[in-house]
Amino acid sequence: MTVQYHEDYGSRVGYYFTVNGTDVISIMREDILRGRSQTYWKVDQHTLHFFDKATEANIGYPEE
Repeated sequence: MTVQYHEDYGSRVGYYFTVNGTDVISIMREDILRGRSQTYWKVDQHTLHFFDKATEANIGYPEE
């Protein structure tokens, strides 16, 4: 996938992607991509957090 852009939040870095027409933000503890714009994404479902786009409220975690 292509990284649209990234933001440094101080203690974390946010990577912004588009996946199948959906905007996705991946927040990491460090800048693991080190400026690269192409990457692959392997999802660990135990670390996902979902938010409502309109309200930005946390709407839960995946079922175990």
